Amino acid sequence: MKKLIVLLSTFALSVALVGCSSSESENNTKDNASDSKDTQQSSKHNTKVPKHIFDKTTTNQTIPESTIKEDIKTYLDTDRKLNDAQEPYEDKLYSEEKLSKKQQQKYDHIMDLKDQNNENFAQYIENNKMPDKKYATYTKKISNYTIAATNTDKRGLDASKKAQESGDLSELKDINKDKDVVNGREQEKIETFLKDKNIKTIAYDK
Repeated sequence: MKKLIVLLSTFALSVALVGCSSSESENNTKDNASDSKDTQQSSKHNTKVPKHIFDKTTTNQTIPESTIKEDIKTYLDTDRKLNDAQEPYEDKLYSEEKLSKKQQQKYDHIMDLKDQNNENFAQYIENNKMPDKKYATYTKKISNYTIAATNTDKRGLDASKKAQESGDLSELKDINKDKDVVNGREQEKIETFLKDKNIKTIAYDK
């Protein structure tokens, strides 16, 4: 999730610098990449790719509360671990460094695992009945938030690369198009729900 904050900061900075030269925008892009690297280095979590993702295929069942609590934790913890694992590669990409073939393959693998983790959880909550209405509401909210954050991350990197190549800051304008789904207010609602249900996850650790 922390990468999302960097992306939104990059977008805000880009808007403020519309009148600046392309060389100045490139310098600011590098500054943001450096900030991102500092964030990653101070993280309490490591960058090792998790061996397992959320992969339940249960269908047409009423999921007990104890089970869905573990499922939410597994899904969110996995997403955070994958975010941490991808960050060193994205730091390089944001700073205009090229990944080696091996690094690119590992980065692509991480992104594929993120997509699988998101898709598997989304299908799981769609194909089963939650313990009550609140769980039904918040499992959907958690899924939508995490998927939107992943997509925002992808758009941010793609737009940053295009802006670096063209010097056109308008490439960054659509980064935050999911702002109604991914924002501090929505994250706070999710964190309140998790705390209320005593679901302990590393997903939103600073």
